[in-house]
Amino acid sequence: MTKQQENLVLNFDNIEHSHPMCKHGPCLLFVKQSETENKYYSCSACRDSVDCNIHIPYVEEQKLLPNQYKSLIEYHEQAYYSYISEIKKLRKNARSVRKKFKEASSHNANKRNYCKTCMCLFSTSNLNIHQDHDCAYALNNKQMKQPCQNLLKPLQKKESNAQFFFKETFINYLIDKVLLVGQWDGILCIGCPTIFEALNVQDKIKRKKLFLLDFDQRLINFYPRKKFLMYNMFNGHFFEDSIPFQQFLSSIQNCLILCDPPFGALFEALAQSIKNIHTYGQKTIQHWNLILFSPYFHEKWIQKFFTLFMLDYKIEYTSLPHLCRGRKGSPVRMFTDCKLNTFPPLDDNNYKYCDYCQRYTLLTNKHCFECNSCTSKDGLPYYHCKLCQRCVKFERVHFTFEALLLILIIFYDFNSVNYIDIMITAILVFNHHGQPRITKFYEHFPIDVEQKIIRETYQLVSKRDVSQCNFLESGLLVGKSSGDHKLIYRHYATLYFVFCIDSSESAYDIYELIHSFVECLDRCFENVCELDLIFHADKVHHILQEICLGGIILERNMSEILQAVNEQSKIEKQESGLGGVAGKVKSVVDTKTAKIRLDLEKKLDSRLD
Repeated sequence: MTKQQENLVLNFDNIEHSHPMCKHGPCLLFVKQSETENKYYSCSACRDSVDCNIHIPYVEEQKLLPNQYKSLIEYHEQAYYSYISEIKKLRKNARSVRKKFKEASSHNANKRNYCKTCMCLFSTSNLNIHQDHDCAYALNNKQMKQPCQNLLKPLQKKESNAQFFFKETFINYLIDKVLLVGQWDGILCIGCPTIFEALNVQDKIKRKKLFLLDFDQRLINFYPRKKFLMYNMFNGHFFEDSIPFQQFLSSIQNCLILCDPPFGALFEALAQSIKNIHTYGQKTIQHWNLILFSPYFHEKWIQKFFTLFMLDYKIEYTSLPHLCRGRKGSPVRMFTDCKLNTFPPLDDNNYKYCDYCQRYTLLTNKHCFECNSCTSKDGLPYYHCKLCQRCVKFERVHFTFEALLLILIIFYDFNSVNYIDIMITAILVFNHHGQPRITKFYEHFPIDVEQKIIRETYQLVSKRDVSQCNFLESGLLVGKSSGDHKLIYRHYATLYFVFCIDSSESAYDIYELIHSFVECLDRCFENVCELDLIFHADKVHHILQEICLGGIILERNMSEILQAVNEQSKIEKQESGLGGVAGKVKSVVDTKTAKIRLDLEKKLDSRLD
């Protein structure tokens, strides 16, 4: 969920009948609110045009639509009906596939194997055929009934259908401590196949009815229509007849929905889909509850469209281990409208009971009596800022008058009382798809200009061949006359690191500085990847701040930078009150600025002499 989506509104009117179709069902009507309202249809599930390139401008009458868009609509409608035919074919063959599984279950467990590459069962006598494939061997009955945990590879397309499977310890906690204890007689899983299959093998859960809605067509081979249907959670579309689902809802009175959307979910669309589900069961279901799994930094978007409270329990995944590392741990949380005392602690070592909030929280999440809540979001202690009138992170400290004066000294030239020319104008990091991961501007630009700079920089850099030079003129890119600035970039794996500098500066020095920055990231995060920049943005910006402040390079020595970051991390880990924090949180940036201040004072003294 990006800042650009703050001006985006979705229109769901008559979505099943009037909206164009693509492979993923009816498109969403996006309304981009700016100076001029822009309406267009686009795919509800894919954020990458490579996977689904449908983009149709909205017109009041179909006949006014240009022919090129009419042919695009026809192409995607044909793709949709082909996909429906494929699903029907899978359903038709599912009975024979499940029969094959039952036959395999009757064999010796040592002879039951499954090839994840070919997606088929095979006996030990056929080992040579699958010798170089990714296989699971000697499957027991429980493994045969849990294909997501043992047979199927998680889908990896992060722009559309990425699958992150929960850790088994959390699944067991959720089932034993929450689901079995609760009074729900029906549990609906939307995009939570591992939880569904774990429930499906539980003998104690038989008194509760289960149903799974998911977009993974491989699951058709393992579950009949009375338990599983193909479903898109962002447009509320069923790819099969929804009668079995309606029968499930009509047979229960209290329903719990478990939903695990992608990290880049459109929560407005998801909220509308869940409202539609409520409509299906409004005649029989008396009470609904929802547990939504999402990162804590989506809280403001989730609470905009749902009435949910965020628990600070850290939810971990097996298929995404690097998400859970670092001092903050996993960013994924549970958002729920259930009673908070319904959830016991995940473990006895890291959680405590807050008598004031009447719920369990992390040990590091201290109760604030002014906010009347345990306020920590990321798992680290917060403190109450009287100026902000809310709790904030420890490292956030207000500028003092002396600090503001120092900034004025740094940025003003003593000769003409004009701004000193800033060496670095902007630092941009974006991936292959042009999605920004770090944006740092050291000159002020309006937001729309910043977005234009990011887009044009991506277009310039991404189109350059590997054999071409890594230096290029930025031209009018940052609102200056042609030749005023240069772009220096380096390409690492899926990321482009771009520094926009003054044309008079040394491009080779900046080229080496980019590498030093990446090396620091790599040492701090141990083989840094794109997700580290997303989930540990505060630490990334801290590293960048040690290197460059206000467009001026403070430090190039990697060991000095890493030492400063490590010292700051140690300070953040110490638990103390506000007074202790104010005395201890001394960033090494202050040391660097102090050196600059001394140099400037010497410069001033020499001029006065």
